[in-house]
Amino acid sequence: MIPDGWTRYEIEDLIGTAEPEELAEVPIVVSLDPPDASWAEEICLDLTDHDDPLVRGNAVLALGHLARTTGDLDEERARTAIAAGLEDEDEYVRAQAEAAADDVEMFLEWSIER
Repeated sequence: MIPDGWTRYEIEDLIGTAEPEELAEVPIVVSLDPPDASWAEEICLDLTDHDDPLVRGNAVLALGHLARTTGDLDEERARTAIAAGLEDEDEYVRAQAEAAADDVEMFLEWSIER
């Protein structure tokens, strides 16, 4: 079950229609209690390329949440997204990428170059 009562349909609809402030909640919500790990990971990875830094930062952070909640990520894609976040022009995104890097190092035992 997805927290806050959001359904998968509502989340997928939000991705196409929401303002950045609301969309920024999506990766956090889907990563904390994912109904389907692959679906949640795909959403988070897609949102790491969003124009808005709050959305991007939360999407990168959510990869770390998924490392903790599911114990699994697509290593190549997640590493690429986290590395991009560490180099992002926005300070918020970089800080969230640091947190995600810490999480994947702890829960997946990956080494993230910084």
